[in-house]
Amino acid sequence: AEISGELAKFPNAMVLFRDGLPVTFCVAAHHPIGDCGAERLAAAIELRTVKKLFLHSSGIGDRGVEALAASPNVAAVVELDLSGNRLTSRSVAALIASPHLTNIERLDLRGTGLGRRSHRQLQEHFGDRVLL
Repeated sequence: AEISGELAKFPNAMVLFRDGLPVTFCVAAHHPIGDCGAERLAAAIELRTVKKLFLHSSGIGDRGVEALAASPNVAAVVELDLSGNRLTSRSVAALIASPHLTNIERLDLRGTGLGRRSHRQLQEHFGDRVLL
């Protein structure tokens, strides 16, 4: 299948398809999309079928995480990799409060600079599904 729509606007991305629908979206590590890119991605209707979303070291901060967590388009995501991005307690609050991330089986937040309090909150909410 061919990348189309909003997902096609990410030149350093890889999209894997199943039955013609995008199921994995991966921004090449160290190719920053930043908060603006994360906001565009969160708004992409094509994201609704994505199960695995890999955004490792892509320059995303709190604003980008807040946009993703607030988007109903991430409801199908079971694996979310935000490792290597600089995040704060604002991101933690958004991830925990999100009504759209209920299917998460693996949340990778390694190397994000989060402190012990944030780690504790994430572990209380996500349990062993979060990697810190």
